[in-house]
Amino acid sequence: MKLLETDTQRDIYIITLIIYFLSVSALLEGESFWLLAYLIGVCWLTTATLLRLTSTLPSGLARSLRYAGGS
Repeated sequence: MKLLETDTQRDIYIITLIIYFLSVSALLEGESFWLLAYLIGVCWLTTATLLRLTSTLPSGLARSLRYAGGS
């Protein structure tokens, strides 16, 4: 429901924090290696989204994905 109410940039920040929270809680609950790999990918894309929203970083999506990956 919250995705339908994203009017401002603050709303998207809140959604990304909710995604981080749900990812960590799913990691604590699950025991599968594939779940860990999936959640690492989700956190990577979420971090790239947060980097894309900041005004101090370059505007390229590929550059944000590389920066979120740590290289």
